[in-house]
Amino acid sequence: MKKLLLIFIILTTFPSIAQVVTIVDIDTNEPLVNVAVYNKSKSKSAVSDIEGQVDLKIFNDQEFIYFQSISYATIKIIKTNISKDKFIRLQQQSDYFNPIILSASKFEQRAQDIPQKIFAVNKEEITFNNPQTSADLLQQSGQVFVQKSQQGGGSPMIRGFSTNRLLITVDGVRMNTAIFRSGNLQNVISIDPLSVDRSEVILGPGSVVYGSDAIGGVMNFYTLKPQFQKDSVQITGSGLLRYASANNENTGHLNFNIGGEKWASATSITVNFFDDLRMGTHGPDDYLRESYVVRRDDQDISIVNDNSLIQRPTGYDQLNILQKLRYQPTQDFEFGLGVIYSGTGDFPRYDSLDRFRESGEPRNAEWFYGPQKWLMTNFNVTHRGDGKWYDKAVLTQAYQYFEESRITRDFQDSERFVNEEQVDAISTSLDFERRDRESNALFYGGEFIHNRVRSNGYIQDIDTNVFSANATRYPDGSSWRSLAAYASYQWKVSSQMIVNTGLRYNHIWIDADFTANNAFFNFPFEEATINTGALTGGIGGDLCY
Repeated sequence: MKKLLLIFIILTTFPSIAQVVTIVDIDTNEPLVNVAVYNKSKSKSAVSDIEGQVDLKIFNDQEFIYFQSISYATIKIIKTNISKDKFIRLQQQSDYFNPIILSASKFEQRAQDIPQKIFAVNKEEITFNNPQTSADLLQQSGQVFVQKSQQGGGSPMIRGFSTNRLLITVDGVRMNTAIFRSGNLQNVISIDPLSVDRSEVILGPGSVVYGSDAIGGVMNFYTLKPQFQKDSVQITGSGLLRYASANNENTGHLNFNIGGEKWASATSITVNFFDDLRMGTHGPDDYLRESYVVRRDDQDISIVNDNSLIQRPTGYDQLNILQKLRYQPTQDFEFGLGVIYSGTGDFPRYDSLDRFRESGEPRNAEWFYGPQKWLMTNFNVTHRGDGKWYDKAVLTQAYQYFEESRITRDFQDSERFVNEEQVDAISTSLDFERRDRESNALFYGGEFIHNRVRSNGYIQDIDTNVFSANATRYPDGSSWRSLAAYASYQWKVSSQMIVNTGLRYNHIWIDADFTANNAFFNFPFEEATINTGALTGGIGGDLCY
């Protein structure tokens, strides 16, 4: 009877030998989540769970099994050779010498596998540099030149390209709109640097993956990501209070994370108050602000600046709010929802207010940008495939609202010129990643973008408060649409050489009605339409010695 019982136990437990293994870091013994496990043909695959465990019952005993994670060296082992303790130990690759980059393909890649010049700034560096705005964040990198006409501004330039030849993305969603012009732009200050977890900048063309407005470079900002907690619901957070004497800045910031095993939430709130900016004492005298304009008793008056080192007026305030939710019901699916809001007060354009006529009088009594508002909602779904068509797919649906304006008035003139713009931007993108056992990678996908532009122009007489129509900056009610598909292939020729190729087809539709503006400009046409497409391609290689 005892022998029969022993045989029964052996027979029932044998199939479970080496079926469930735990994947850990070889140095720390920490479990590794989301490790891809697959056979040579990728016809069978699995992913490690939050405990680092994965069931290998779908694999044959004599089958090679591959264990792959983006920041670890890939290993392969025959199933029957797995150690008796049922642990798979992966060796981490140096993140300092071989950092992980997201920007080049929208998926994780090693820096050494990317031919473009890319630099990244992580959360620790951002905290150490302590930038007041995201324009300062880019400038402090030493890789991006930032043009500033006033304190409330910052227009990045990369290798001679700027504005609508550079692309800004936030959490993978393009920030550029139909009214991104060739003149300097201030939209980057809407991104709160204190909510940025990582920033990556492509120095050079990124048009195959991102489109023609990425011909000069791509600036990617990845905001705080909700973090899961495997044992119980945990709340973590941090705060910041900052004062800067150069502009009497007062900033308050708070962020916190609430995480469970399958869901998590991240919140960030930042309030900025910037006073007039003070210059250093060792600049040229031409930079000194000797006088500025105030309005008293319904008259414009130029008064002496009691401190010529203070740029009056340049102060403004800003509010930034971020809320993100993350839900992972299974190892194969993940859902994310993000809402970002940014709003500024009026911010004066200092360079225009510091211009004078030959008579010595100021050219402008008023020149300022009205409140710059930006709202983005972003819903995304990530699915891990079986490797047949893709290993990873990401669907992103986003809506953005932009509002900006500019107000000008000449010195001792009662007519105030106002232009106001609003843009509704809807975008949908679907991106795929597929890797084979030789670490070759195929990235492909498509996107659709629709912008609707509302533009208003008028003149206000500040003495009589009478309003009259004026030309708009853009055709009111115009639309811009884009439909694109792309494919990019990374071929690992050898351990020292990688070739990257790509193609993108982009079709553009523009519809604009100039009828209302013809009352002011008398154009020889009333409508303008564009319906055209273009094919873009690229090839590059990377040699490692």
